[in-house]
Order: sequence, then C-alpha cells, then structure tokens
Amino acid sequence: MADTVTRLGISVRWEQGSFRGGLCSIEGEPVLILNKQQPAESQLAVLAGVLRRLPLDSIYIRPAVREDIKRLLEAV
Repeated sequence: MADTVTRLGISVRWEQGSFRGGLCSIEGEPVLILNKQQPAESQLAVLAGVLRRLPLDSIYIRPAVREDIKRLLEAV
C-alpha cells in the first residue's frame, strides 16, 4: 500500500524515534513518515489516516489492492 502513496507523488520513509508518524513536508515535498519501531498495527493506522485524505480515485489501483485499502480504512 505504500506503493499507492508513492504513485501519488509522496515519498515514504521508515524512521525510528519517539513519534507515531504521519504526513509532513520536507523541503517542500510531501513525505509519509512511519516509525519502524512501532508495531505493524500502528503503522497501518498511520497509513490508513493518510490514505483517507488522498485522491485515490485519481490513480489506477489493482482491484485486489483497492479492496485491501477499503478493508483497512473500515477497520481503523
């Protein structure tokens, strides 16, 4: 699903530190930061929060991946 984010022009970085993660701007470019020290469930929650705000209808997403995104958004 991170590939879906990058296809919308947003870089994805996995970093470590005392933060949860989210969408930010670094040198004017959008970047999704995920904390690699957080459990996968927490990372997915951050990803879902970002995906909710993105124009997913503007790009082609394979039906199986689109269904996975839909389930993720419903679960969080």
